[in-house]
Amino acid sequence: MNRIPTRARRRAPSTFAAAVAFALLAAGCVKGPPDQSDAKVAITATQPGGTYSPGDDVTFRMTLTNTGDRDIGNLSIEAKLDSHLRASTLRCAGLVDAPTNVAAPACSYFMYPVWLPKGASVTIDVTATVADGAPGSLDSSFTATVVRGPGPAAADSKVAVVDTRSGAYTAWTSDGRQSDLAADFSSRTLSFSNPDLAFGGAFQAAAAGDAGFRFDSHTGFMQRPGLLAGNVAVGGSPRVFVAARTFVTQPADLDGRDFNVFSIDTAAGGASTSRFATARFAGPMLTFCDEPAPHAIGSCPAASTHAYVMTASGNGFTALDATTGDTIHFQVARVGATMLLLRGEASGAGRTFAVGLEHRGDLFDAQYAGGDTAGRWSSLALHPDSLDEDYTADDGSIVRSMGDLSAIDGVTVVSGALGANAIPVWVGQDESIAVVMARPGSSQDGLLQLFMN
Repeated sequence: MNRIPTRARRRAPSTFAAAVAFALLAAGCVKGPPDQSDAKVAITATQPGGTYSPGDDVTFRMTLTNTGDRDIGNLSIEAKLDSHLRASTLRCAGLVDAPTNVAAPACSYFMYPVWLPKGASVTIDVTATVADGAPGSLDSSFTATVVRGPGPAAADSKVAVVDTRSGAYTAWTSDGRQSDLAADFSSRTLSFSNPDLAFGGAFQAAAAGDAGFRFDSHTGFMQRPGLLAGNVAVGGSPRVFVAARTFVTQPADLDGRDFNVFSIDTAAGGASTSRFATARFAGPMLTFCDEPAPHAIGSCPAASTHAYVMTASGNGFTALDATTGDTIHFQVARVGATMLLLRGEASGAGRTFAVGLEHRGDLFDAQYAGGDTAGRWSSLALHPDSLDEDYTADDGSIVRSMGDLSAIDGVTVVSGALGANAIPVWVGQDESIAVVMARPGSSQDGLLQLFMN
């Protein structure tokens, strides 16, 4: 839970990690508080009615009453708001200065001596904003403590929230298929509509110290507002998947953006190969550099440069290479500031899956978790020059893979060696997602790992 300062009228920090002390203290006289073991107080908290959505403001009212037969000083009132609530405003009524002190403004940014006469009440209204990604129920607690008095009095409050994580997504899986996906975080179920996937599974929140939501010890997914990514087992075969809700619909919104595109091409017989390309959007044009080794789009050999003309098509795009007649279909998901190029369709005699991350000038330190096409759930620590990966092997042991990274032709895809077998890999990263792909032609050709932080 966040402890949000009652005395702060400014908006609290927006990060979930923020935990700022929120206390409205009635400090006593300088000589110290007297014994108040016979004090009696009661605290109540409202249960806000209705159902709220992310971005809505919700107001809690705490009422502290002196139910004893003597006046009380030196009170502290603390609110512990759910971590998905962000305190914004504070209003108080009924605060009284102790008789021996100069009057001071109640409900201020500072701590002042306050007196609660017998039979009197203090009312405190705290308004907070529901954060994105909030679950269906938010729990907060409120505590009143009398210095040198009896044990604290407490009250709890619940807020019903529309669980925006639940609902319909569009999903792509590493076998080159696109599907509707239904996620229900109240019943903890996830299902794909595509009959070729035929997956419907129950999930659970990961154990303490783990990340995301898990189907079993080897498969699961991570969730961020508007985005799901992880792996599932379909008919005994592992699939990486990514699912999104909001999409770019106009070529102009992509103009001037470069992407690193990681692909898996699956032949009719089921064998998969890795493939990498850089891509650039310029007006209605999409240009790919399709080389065995990564090349920056500006230094791509002419023979490996392919130009497509784009047209908008529903929530996605159709792109035609006028020279070869090749036509591809793809969508670009918008997740906050992140854009992801996503493709899943028939390609020749097989199928193609692609996930593209916007080109970055460098890599940064971040911790991720996710699954891969080998059916493993892993954690990944990515650094500017190395990666560390932990995953649980079939026998339950924890296997650590380490790789040193180096850039190729200025592209933010980097090469390295992963694991005891020194599997050569390419790595890409943006604010939300990291991709590790085995290099084409290597012993693990076709292996793709998809991580989220």
